[in-house]
Amino acid sequence: MMLDKNCSNYLLIIRIKMKKTTRCYYLIRKWRELYEERFYNNRLDDEQLYKKMKSNGWDKTTKAILKNWRSGYSYGPRDFEDITCLGKVLFIDEFINNAQLYYSAMQHVRNERRKAARILNDYIFATKANREKILSTLEVYNLSIDQLDEVIKVKKIKDIHKKIYYIKPNELGVLFEE
Repeated sequence: MMLDKNCSNYLLIIRIKMKKTTRCYYLIRKWRELYEERFYNNRLDDEQLYKKMKSNGWDKTTKAILKNWRSGYSYGPRDFEDITCLGKVLFIDEFINNAQLYYSAMQHVRNERRKAARILNDYIFATKANREKILSTLEVYNLSIDQLDEVIKVKKIKDIHKKIYYIKPNELGVLFEE
């Protein structure tokens, strides 16, 4: 099952105003751009930044997190203190002064993505079982099965590429139980 590009945005704004979601994405993009700019302008690598963060009291055990924040693999730090620590290490006052704003935006987007994933999971199960079961869940989000049908495209797998894509352990899930 694949989603078109508009589907994720459509499902993401199910229970919220689009203005807030757009603002959150803008803030996350701004945060990432400031981070990336300062990182590259200081001619740092992940190892150097990791050492600076650790010497400033950072409690994470891997430097891969720093790359994930820059690349967009994750929306940004899950801990408020990480934003301020990064701001102190890279001398970005914006991060220190507005850490709560950035943190709230990242949390908001993560929460909405989880809600969208739950709805899609219910939809997937409903297509395999009785579609009427999902109606009560969808009513909570003010949606209908027809609305989900409009934004979801079902595609068949042509082949499986040999390249391995690693996912985060907390994103691992079972679609169907038999």
